[in-house]
Amino acid sequence: MITVFDALLAVSAYPIPARVIKSTALKRAVDLEVPADEANVKTDAFRLATADLYVWLFFAPNVSQGGQSYSFTEPQRDWWKKQAMDIYEELDPDALSALQTKYGYMGSKL
Repeated sequence: MITVFDALLAVSAYPIPARVIKSTALKRAVDLEVPADEANVKTDAFRLATADLYVWLFFAPNVSQGGQSYSFTEPQRDWWKKQAMDIYEELDPDALSALQTKYGYMGSKL
């Protein structure tokens, strides 16, 4: 049986560092050691942690590691952003500001 940690790690084949998953779980109060059963992966906390990882992947750089390259296309990044925004819109509207373009006064000299 896989754990919640394994389920979050499986969000992408991209090498998401364990510390990113652990800090995301801490922020969302997700227990990483419990089995990833149907009830656990449908919780708001798990879904929000997944959205947080989608945002992390949206900003993740293209990398090469151990002879393996990981690169994302713009449509892939847009998909992660949309998925995260959909979850945030439903469960945590305040988190949407992290993904929305911000405009403001920059002064008279740009």
